[in-house]
Amino acid sequence: MKIKKLVAPILLCLLTLLSISGIIFTAVHADSKFGDITVLNCDYSKGEKPLTIGDVHKIVDRISELMSGQSTLAFCAEAEEQTVQKETVTPVLTNELYFEHNKITTQSFTNTDVVISRSLARRLFKTDTAVGKTLELYGKSYTVAGVYDSPDGFIDRYFHDGKERVYINYEGIKDYQKYDVSEMSYINGTQSAVALEQMNPANYHFTNLSEKSLVLRDFLHLAALIAYLVALVITIRLWLYLCGRQINNIKETLEGSYSLESVRKNPRAYILLAAFGIGIPLAIVAVFLLCDFSIYIIPRYIPYDNIFDISHYLGEHAKAVAELNSSALGGDKFLLNLYNGSFNALIYEMIIFTISLIITAVYFYRAVRKKLELS
Repeated sequence: MKIKKLVAPILLCLLTLLSISGIIFTAVHADSKFGDITVLNCDYSKGEKPLTIGDVHKIVDRISELMSGQSTLAFCAEAEEQTVQKETVTPVLTNELYFEHNKITTQSFTNTDVVISRSLARRLFKTDTAVGKTLELYGKSYTVAGVYDSPDGFIDRYFHDGKERVYINYEGIKDYQKYDVSEMSYINGTQSAVALEQMNPANYHFTNLSEKSLVLRDFLHLAALIAYLVALVITIRLWLYLCGRQINNIKETLEGSYSLESVRKNPRAYILLAAFGIGIPLAIVAVFLLCDFSIYIIPRYIPYDNIFDISHYLGEHAKAVAELNSSALGGDKFLLNLYNGSFNALIYEMIIFTISLIITAVYFYRAVRKKLELS
């Protein structure tokens, strides 16, 4: 009989732990993929001609001249699929800054270098460490200068488009100026950022990844806030009960006795009353001051009439996701897909966590209260 009674609380605890673990894993995993950059994916649905590498080259030169600083603009242009040793790959013409923005390590990136994924390295060379190996592309021999981690994890594979990309230094390709740029990126807060935002190329979709990181971290802060509020309600109820119990004990010793005599008769009740009455509120305040409950809200999502209108925030996000899904965006959309999928998953994980946490807290509060009453 006792085992049957334990099944429900154990399942509730497991559900709560699994949901909070899911929130932590989802938010941290996605956040680790983002950098302090803004990505511009070409929106082909707008019908306007994309910028070419030649156009972007002029923009880079203009930034360097006008602002007397080094450009942080990275770009890539996806070419038509090619076959390398019976493997279908997508050549991508890019500059070296692209690797810095996407956290890819490369030893060099000259006109005869390429960077490939770990999964492609395994299939072509039967090894993870393919740096220094050579491959043939466009009738030319290229040296592997870097190998980046493939989307081998379940989550990464789910959000990836499945293309096997081979990154080539754009200057090593004949007539590179004519290739359409499918994706650009720049480090936030730099001169390149100011210049690109002012130019505002109409056929590119801007995605600030550092902003997206803050949004995903909000779920961790929100989970902590919910846990704190639930614990606060339960703690205050226990505090009132425990203090009330000691006050009743003191009242019994006060009948027919002076105050000092009551303290001598029942010192334990006075000590416990002081400990509960002062200690618990101090602990509540200390936890509140130590924890980070800050919530970042994307400025354009904030409603003018009611900042607590949760449906408005969710509606704005859903609108943004629908806009992305309806656009024929070019380039590697892995980070966009990862953010959108993670955000939606976190909403469901947060709902499950909140419900299971409240039910679990109420169950254990009643159990503790019952034991205290029997003692």
